[in-house]
Amino acid sequence: MSSAFEHTLAAIDALHAQDPRPTTLADGTSHPQELIYAQRMSRWLERLQEAPSELLRIAVRAQHLQRWQLPRSDYPEGRIGYLTWRRDQSAQLVIPRRHSWKRRAIPKRRPNASPA
Repeated sequence: MSSAFEHTLAAIDALHAQDPRPTTLADGTSHPQELIYAQRMSRWLERLQEAPSELLRIAVRAQHLQRWQLPRSDYPEGRIGYLTWRRDQSAQLVIPRRHSWKRRAIPKRRPNASPA
């Protein structure tokens, strides 16, 4: 594993560790809910793919990044409420530049540019 990759996973886990919602494991220990979820999803990926790329491993680990900050329960039930919540979730996700990983690997798009 590259050092940048390890630092990125550590930064993601640090953000997950801020989740105020605890979950209790079978051994009786309590941990932040999103941290446990992210670690479980990472283990699941390892079962599904023998050698997943670092980029895929980061995507899986960060898929619910700070989701607790905008609870689903704050939105109306149903499709419109769900889609509004998901839109607002993606709008609030801003990863500080110091936590970026291989930023150059993600091509930048110009506004109003059509996808390649």
